[in-house]
Amino acid sequence: MVCLQERKCYEFREENCFRLWGSNDISWVENGVSDNVGTITMWRKSNFQLLRSFNGKYFSVIEGV
Repeated sequence: MVCLQERKCYEFREENCFRLWGSNDISWVENGVSDNVGTITMWRKSNFQLLRSFNGKYFSVIEGV
């Protein structure tokens, strides 16, 4: 699992997530860009199953198994 915060971010694109992770075995939760700052949490689908998530202005809370 990896959590990133990006400054000067305008949008998240699916192909960028695959490129960052290095494979297609990935899921993620993104927190929309606010004031050009965005957060994204990515994980390997085969190791983690998302149950629910909640986004605040600059954070995400993620629950899973």
